[in-house]
Amino acid sequence: MSGGALSVASADAVTISDSLFAANVATKGGAVRVRNDNPGAAAGAVSFVNSSFEGNVAQYGGALLVDAGGAATAADCFFTRNAARAAGGGVAVGDGGAVVLARTSFSANGNFSCDDAPAAGGGLAVGMDEFKPYVGCTVKRWREGEREREREERVWRRARAGPARPPSLPPFQPPPATPATATVTNCTFTANVAHETGGGVAVRAGALALVGSTLSANAVTGSPSSRALPSPDAPPSTATARGGGLYVGGSCGGGGACAAATAVLDRVALDGNAAAEAGGGLFFEGLSSSLSSITVIGGSWTGNAAPRGGGGGAGGGAALEGAGFSISNVSLAANAARYGGAMFVSAPWGGTRVAALANLTFAATNAAARGGDAFWVAAASPSTPFICTACTFAALNVDLAAAGGGGGRVATEARSAALAGAAPSSVQSGSPAPAFSVALLDHYGAVSTTDTDGQCVAGGGGAGVLLAESGRAARADAGVALFDRLVVTGGVNSSITLDLACAPPGAGRPAVLPPVAPLPPLALAVAVAACPRGRQPPPAGTLYPVCIPCPFGSYSYDGVSCAPCREGGLCPGGAAGETTPLKSYAGYWRSSNAIDVPLYRCPASSACRGVAAGSAESGDAAGDAACAAGTKGPLCAVCADGFYKFGGGCK
Repeated sequence: MSGGALSVASADAVTISDSLFAANVATKGGAVRVRNDNPGAAAGAVSFVNSSFEGNVAQYGGALLVDAGGAATAADCFFTRNAARAAGGGVAVGDGGAVVLARTSFSANGNFSCDDAPAAGGGLAVGMDEFKPYVGCTVKRWREGEREREREERVWRRARAGPARPPSLPPFQPPPATPATATVTNCTFTANVAHETGGGVAVRAGALALVGSTLSANAVTGSPSSRALPSPDAPPSTATARGGGLYVGGSCGGGGACAAATAVLDRVALDGNAAAEAGGGLFFEGLSSSLSSITVIGGSWTGNAAPRGGGGGAGGGAALEGAGFSISNVSLAANAARYGGAMFVSAPWGGTRVAALANLTFAATNAAARGGDAFWVAAASPSTPFICTACTFAALNVDLAAAGGGGGRVATEARSAALAGAAPSSVQSGSPAPAFSVALLDHYGAVSTTDTDGQCVAGGGGAGVLLAESGRAARADAGVALFDRLVVTGGVNSSITLDLACAPPGAGRPAVLPPVAPLPPLALAVAVAACPRGRQPPPAGTLYPVCIPCPFGSYSYDGVSCAPCREGGLCPGGAAGETTPLKSYAGYWRSSNAIDVPLYRCPASSACRGVAAGSAESGDAAGDAACAAGTKGPLCAVCADGFYKFGGGCK
């Protein structure tokens, strides 16, 4: 059913003024459908003046659907609380349709309490999936073809001229569709809602001219049944939710054919719009059709947001995916997203298609976890970095590369990994290596702090090198991975090179970010140090050599080999032998704990302190520290000041 209150199928011009269309229901055009079933005649416009459309519901065009050669104008009209399940909560324009709107208000469309928000175009949808060029033909032309077949069948049945049915006509081929067009001047779109694209306006095919208009507080929620954006702490979602204020992007369907979408914006304000996934104010998609384009001349984009829960959204003010855009003389302030507070760009710079930004002013109030002013995808333009001609970045009009992305105001995804701070130059085989960190860096060398769930994994080292599984992987926290449990087992006194392979996180990222790919591996050269004191190398030919503790009764100060304990000494071996490989018994003395210092028997055994049964002495002391009270010097044979020799000792 078409046009719940009024269906116009002729080419005649009609003017309707001071009227109210309310609570009408239809499949196409809840209140009114305008088309031209006489394609040979030039269509006259159906004009609405000072009229209101309220609470109408349809599948396409909640209040008004214009398609199939129809033309309509609306001046000083109001479209309020209309709803469409598929496209165009207020107005939908299909193939061959043309709409001119002036000084008209669209408010709270797509937000009707008894129906879902439309997939596209809460206020206005230009070009709908049902009317794409690859299937596009007017209903009139399709019906003409069907009637021709029916006439042929009737003639054959009446004539009964022979036993065989005459050949049928060639399959009906619909003519190419004329793209939808919409010209919108000095209009307002406020608090309209869609769940996939274009909370205020969506252009899926055809052309839009938007002049001197304001789109404010419109939203794309990501859920057909939801009229509210997800909370910041909501789990990550993969639902499409793009272009809170405006969406411009071609659409593709069967047979691989794609319809182009074009838009020209002249002095348009985008204020306080939101999209759960990307492009709070505006989303442009130039990937599906090389003919899609958007041109923006002047305007202000303020307070728009892409607040997706979990991973966060991209492009609070605008998100541009693919080339085909030219944006100039726009001011951006107080926009917010996780990636690119004011702007998100994923497009090749310097290619055959236009990708131009010029004379943009980014205020310091734009906010993002990465790139308060702009976040651009370096993987989409590996040879040419972000270009914004004569632009001001948060009052820092500086060279981006020289200033590390304008002091962080411009950022990219992680592109490389580098050591953060000092790195270990040597490791002990089989023992935890000194802790070190690896940072994930963007194109400008800044830490990619949004890469919180990425991971770096140590590998390589060559034959005979073993990395303990429990410590070879480190999670990137705010773009930095800390290796504090890495254990390397390798040949003593050898040199090895480890490969540190890092990858950004995959979960929770907006779909407009590139697929996760490993970063170029980072090489870390380390030496496997000699064994520490109290240990010795394993036997030759051991597959994964680990230093072996000296057994009880032997010691090692140099880590080369364990020697039998010297006379007068106690060698505990094992872990204790690493701290003090050689202790002295009572009655023996040594000048120091240095390597190869011998132990000597003391003339008066009671003068030399050391390990003895029932004694708390550790046996670690040397020199005067090993002498009993009142004695000093070699072998503790000299009486200290104030003491004298008596009976072989000192008193």
